Amino acid sequence: AYGAVLRAWARSGTGSTGAYRAEQLLSEMERTAANGSDSGSGGVKPNTQCYAAVMHAWAKAGDVERAMGVFDAIRNRWDAGEDVNDVDYHCYTVIIDALARNGEGERAEELLRRMESRRGGGDEE
Repeated sequence: AYGAVLRAWARSGTGSTGAYRAEQLLSEMERTAANGSDSGSGGVKPNTQCYAAVMHAWAKAGDVERAMGVFDAIRNRWDAGEDVNDVDYHCYTVIIDALARNGEGERAEELLRRMESRRGGGDEE
């Protein structure tokens, strides 16, 4: 259900307002998942589709740097050994597309190369 609401905000057409709301919801998910793991009460750990929806929301709002910030934060947390899902192909695609639409082909290609090196190559389009 959370994922559906995140995607709804990403597609809402409300610009940065929708993106901000999506990011707030994602933060709430992260907090409840962290608290739930401590208290045993559960919680909903965001998956990569949730993160991708927030990145998409920021990209659609025209804030590619904020979308990239979400992407980088996940990567950094994963690399630091935190209990988060690593970014996946879908997350890379959202960011690469956002960079391309923003006229940043060089950064998009650089990110594609990073993805290939982390994943051991690949021919997916």
